[in-house]
Amino acid sequence: MAARPLMELRNNPWSHRMGAAEQGLTALEAAAGSAEALAATLFEPENLQEQSALRQVALHDHSAAVRRWALDRLGQTDPEQSIDLWLNALGSEDWNEQRAASLALLALPSPPLRALQEQVAESLFSDQQRGWAALTLRQLGHEVDLSGFQEPRVPLPPQVAPDLRNAIVRAWASRPAYAQQGTDVRWLLEGYGQELPELKEEGCSAKMKAQLERLALAYQAAGLSASEFVSAGDYHQQGSGTYFVGTIGEDHVQLSTLGPFAGCWREGEPSPPDAPVLRLLREQGWQVLDAQTLGTVISGLNVYFFGRREPLHVSDLVFYWQD
Repeated sequence: MAARPLMELRNNPWSHRMGAAEQGLTALEAAAGSAEALAATLFEPENLQEQSALRQVALHDHSAAVRRWALDRLGQTDPEQSIDLWLNALGSEDWNEQRAASLALLALPSPPLRALQEQVAESLFSDQQRGWAALTLRQLGHEVDLSGFQEPRVPLPPQVAPDLRNAIVRAWASRPAYAQQGTDVRWLLEGYGQELPELKEEGCSAKMKAQLERLALAYQAAGLSASEFVSAGDYHQQGSGTYFVGTIGEDHVQLSTLGPFAGCWREGEPSPPDAPVLRLLREQGWQVLDAQTLGTVISGLNVYFFGRREPLHVSDLVFYWQD
């Protein structure tokens, strides 16, 4: 029947496909008489064991997408009786189901605080399940202790310095509602509540204008040839990004709006800048990221990038552009 494919499509990250699936399911529910009646069609009658077919689907269906549909419909019809299901779904291996359960718990007039705190404290649960419980509590305004987690933060190689990590977290992990599918919940925990920078370079133009003016005076005084620095959007003649770009001497230089981070390229590849350029950038307060750092993948942090949603290199996160 058409219900299962539509329930699977409802988990698609593209909003137009998700919306089309939701419309189709609404029509099927109307034709069946209710979501409960549609859920009953997913089982052979002799296999119905629970009082509610929706509840049985939410607990036992083999498909996470189908379970999520049932959880959502139960939340619309009987939220108070669905709390145990949502708490259970925080331990799912499916990211969409975990996130849907967290959002449903957040929407309750009286969320189950004690049960969430118990999940955070229970070491037998996975860090992901405990993390979603902790994130839900934080979004409800409650502090949580993560010291009992095996790894409370996603480990990164040493070349990603703390200030660089913090800038990436502020930009890409501080808004749980906009997290991309599959993102490790520990990134969302680390980012929640941090001050969010403006991602588009236009929002940082006043600050960047002053920095660029000082840089221009510095390279003129040093006798270095340089082009005017322009925003990523102007450079690509479309879109926007988180950096300004120009040349100093032979070096193609990008300056991030997320923090004092610079990168240098030659012929499209990260390259150490000439010594006078490196000295000048450092004197102006810029940290020049080397090729090893720029090429480091930030694992577990999925970010939308030209149609894909996956972990990106430092270079693509700090110097981000979309058309």
